[in-house]
Amino acid sequence: MLLNFTLEESCVLYGLMAENSSDVILKIDCDGFILHASPAFERLGYKLPSMLIGPHVADLAQAGHAPVVRGMIDAVLGGRASAEQVEIALETPAAGARRFAMQMRVLTDEGGAVYGALVVLRSVEELRALEEELFVVSMTDPLTGLTNRKAFVSMLQHLLDADRGGCLGLFAIDHLRAINMKHGIAVGDKVLCAFADHLRTLMPDDAIVSRIGSETFAALLPAMSAGDGEQACRDVVDTLAEVASTGGGDGVKLTASAGLGSIAGGIDRALWRAELALFKARARGPSGFEADIDGHPVKLRLRA
Repeated sequence: MLLNFTLEESCVLYGLMAENSSDVILKIDCDGFILHASPAFERLGYKLPSMLIGPHVADLAQAGHAPVVRGMIDAVLGGRASAEQVEIALETPAAGARRFAMQMRVLTDEGGAVYGALVVLRSVEELRALEEELFVVSMTDPLTGLTNRKAFVSMLQHLLDADRGGCLGLFAIDHLRAINMKHGIAVGDKVLCAFADHLRTLMPDDAIVSRIGSETFAALLPAMSAGDGEQACRDVVDTLAEVASTGGGDGVKLTASAGLGSIAGGIDRALWRAELALFKARARGPSGFEADIDGHPVKLRLRA
C-alpha cells in the first residue's frame, strides 16, 4: 500500500524527522542565504532566529571549502547539478571544526520557477560511527556476542594470507538438539551462551573465538604449535566432561567434542581437515577429541 500524505501531513512528518535527527536541514534563497533551518542547526551553536539576515551557506564552511559550496549552489540553482554529495568542513560555534556530507536539491514553484534550494548536512563522523556499528553487527553473533561465521572466514583467510601458521579448533556441543527438546529453546540458548563464555575463559588471549553454526564454534590459534593447540582444545573438552560427571550444570549436562586442524593449505583445505577431525570425534561419543595436523591424523584418546 502506497502512502499518500496531504500537504499538512507532509509538514508534520518533516517536523518530526527534523526535530529527531542530527542532520542539518537548511532552506536557502536563490542567492544562497539561509531562510530556515532545522533544530540541529541551532545545536551546532548557530542562532538563526536572532539574526536579521541569515548567513550565506558558504560562510559556514572553512575557507578552503567555501568555493566548493558556492560552486555547488550555482550549479544546483542553475539546473546543472547531479544528485551527488560533497564532503565539506564547517567551523561551528558549539562543536568547532566538523566534517559534513552536503547534498542540495532545487526548489521550484508550480510554474517551474526556481525560488531556492534545500540543503542537507550529515555529520561524516556520525556516518562513519554508524558504518562501524553496522559492520560490528554484521560480524557478530547476536546470541553469544562472539564473532560469526562471516567474520571467522575473513580472519582465517587473513591468517592464511599472512602465512603465520597455527591451529584451527572446531567445537560442537554434544546433544544440543536433545537439550532443546527436553528443556526448551530458552535453556538451549543459555547452554550456547555458557559454552561461549567457557571458550572465552579457557582459550589463550590471542585466540579468535567464533560461533560458526547452530551448535558449532571455532577457535583460531595463530602461530600455535600442534601440541599447544591440542592442549588448549582438550582443556575445553575435559573441563566440561568433569563438571558433567559430577552432576553440575543445573540438571543440564553440557559436554562438547573438538576437532583440531592446522591453519595451512588454503581456506577450504584448512576447514576440511578441522571439520573431518570434529566429525570423527563426535562419531565416537561425547567429549571426544581428534586432530588432523598437516594431513597426519593424531590417534584419538577417549576419556575413561
